[in-house]
Amino acid sequence: MSRILPLSAALLLLTACTPGDLPDGWYPAPDGNPKAHTATPIVTCGDFDSLRLDSLPSDNGTFIYQISGSVKPERRKRWAEATRKAVGRHLVFLYRGEIIAAPCIRMPMDAGTFSISSPELSGDADRMRQLFRDLEAQMR
Repeated sequence: MSRILPLSAALLLLTACTPGDLPDGWYPAPDGNPKAHTATPIVTCGDFDSLRLDSLPSDNGTFIYQISGSVKPERRKRWAEATRKAVGRHLVFLYRGEIIAAPCIRMPMDAGTFSISSPELSGDADRMRQLFRDLEAQMR
């Protein structure tokens, strides 16, 4: 009995701290660090208004894929403010508890638009299609 309580407490603590508990979406990167994120999202997939899977040919004859989208009109002010604060720094896109994109923001995005691309995923059509389908399902 004395071993069960500490083990239960440890499992509860590990479960409570699982990064996958955070919703998929865009997060501020503390101090502009592209390998970290805050616990509070700027917008989540439920705040997305539209998504599109785009492709363009690369120099080596393959295709590069990215997801382009926009946030709902009622979230655009929040998105614009966050991107304005992040100019010269990074925002991160969190998917299933992992950072998959961390663009450096060059200018505020007042129209509510964004793009998700990743060197690890952008050349893999199947993985990008799956990501697109997963994000699109979360919009509903």
